Amino acid sequence: MTRALAFVVHNWPLKLAAIVLATLLYAGIVLSENVQTFGGSIPIVPFRQPANAVIVGNLPSVTNIRYVAPTDVAGRLTREGFRAQIDLATASPTPDNPYVNVRVDLRYADDRVRILDYSPQVITVRLDPLIQKTVPIDVDQGPVPSGLQAGEPVLSATSATVSGPDSVVRLVTAARARVLIQPSAIDVDQSVPLVAVDALGNEVGPADLDPSEVHVSIKVGGLTTTKTVPIDPTVSGTPGDGFEVASIDVRPLVATIAGDADVLTPLTRIGTAAVSVAGATTDVAAAVNLVLPDGLSAVSSNRVQVTVHVRAVRGTRTFGIGVRLVGARADRTYSLSTPGVNATLGGTVAALDAVDGAALVATADVGSLAPGRHTVRLGFRVPAGASLVSLTPSSIVVTVGAPTPVPTAAPTPSPSAS
Repeated sequence: MTRALAFVVHNWPLKLAAIVLATLLYAGIVLSENVQTFGGSIPIVPFRQPANAVIVGNLPSVTNIRYVAPTDVAGRLTREGFRAQIDLATASPTPDNPYVNVRVDLRYADDRVRILDYSPQVITVRLDPLIQKTVPIDVDQGPVPSGLQAGEPVLSATSATVSGPDSVVRLVTAARARVLIQPSAIDVDQSVPLVAVDALGNEVGPADLDPSEVHVSIKVGGLTTTKTVPIDPTVSGTPGDGFEVASIDVRPLVATIAGDADVLTPLTRIGTAAVSVAGATTDVAAAVNLVLPDGLSAVSSNRVQVTVHVRAVRGTRTFGIGVRLVGARADRTYSLSTPGVNATLGGTVAALDAVDGAALVATADVGSLAPGRHTVRLGFRVPAGASLVSLTPSSIVVTVGAPTPVPTAAPTPSPSAS
């Protein structure tokens, strides 16, 4: 027993090193035989993405996967068993720097598969804030076939809301509907998808549009002649009591009409749909359509702006009024060339109706007049809301006299004494 023990402990450090080396060599041989490379690519899937941001661009795929697995498992690995994902919960992009670096986590559904290496293990993701704005809707109808003429497009909506990543939405200048004019001259009457375009007309995305489509109507026909004629707006109804139509404005003043020459030749002006002023006491403005004869169409917009200016009815009224002396002296007599004059007032009917004719009077200032004949200009106080049109006559002749002294009797002489 002692001899056997001595044999074991003899040179024991060397023997222990040999055992460890043998173990490492065995493990290396085992691992080298089981480390394998998966030849496919695994898409990277984001999760816990911020609700107010969107990933711009495509995420790469994971490749060069090196793994260790039992022999019976290694031969049955599938692409679907791998899961590569990035956690964006802690991503904090800023408008100035939307790029964030995140680690890629790769796992296999079977825990016996141990993944040793893969690439990439860290990727850079661009997270743009989600924004929206309103843009106009326009129509790209392309070239019109030879011999045809297309009218102005009529759309079911004139603007759309575009939403998406900030870097994309800021480039969008319009939502465009693309239509094609057929050589058969068939009118366009269809719903057309909208696409977001930039200032150069290039489609940009990803971006969502609301509405996503628009109904487009375009009249198509053969070439016609055109004629520019004045627009004659039509007004219906009567303004409120005491009011009248003062003037009518229309914008534009003229319209260019297209159609058959035989129909256009006798046309000297074009009317509009009626603008009602019934009961109006203020200006009335409305956008109305042109009233076009059959076979004619407006080259530009068919709608015009009509403004009817309404004002209070004005008139005049003449009142016979007396003349009152101002500053008359008690020691003078005054004779007037006429006891009364006519005052003609102007204003609205309501203002004239409110005038009390019995309270009107013309004044003649005679305070500084000496005896004799004088022409005196009359004064007149105009009632509120009215204006003085004329005062006839505007001056009168005032004759000023001094009272005739009453003669006194001469004293009777007393009889003289005898």
